[in-house]
Amino acid sequence: LILLAAGRSRRFGDADKLQELFLGKPLAYHVVTALEDMPFKARLVVCSGTGLDFASRGYVVLHNHNPDDGMSGSVKLGVAAAREIG
Repeated sequence: LILLAAGRSRRFGDADKLQELFLGKPLAYHVVTALEDMPFKARLVVCSGTGLDFASRGYVVLHNHNPDDGMSGSVKLGVAAAREIG
């Protein structure tokens, strides 16, 4: 599983969209919770600049230091890491 969470969220404003509370928990964790019972060989998250602790939820955290490269840059990082896992 490669969770893409490195977007700039410009339309959302200055706040970190991933951390915004929705129904009592950060928005990003709704996706994490929805996927937690599904079996995957590995769980990877590509993010940039969020304060959320995806590692505590079982994810290998990949930092996208160039989020302006767009979604394709995050996909490339995730796929490269998944290939290393095999």
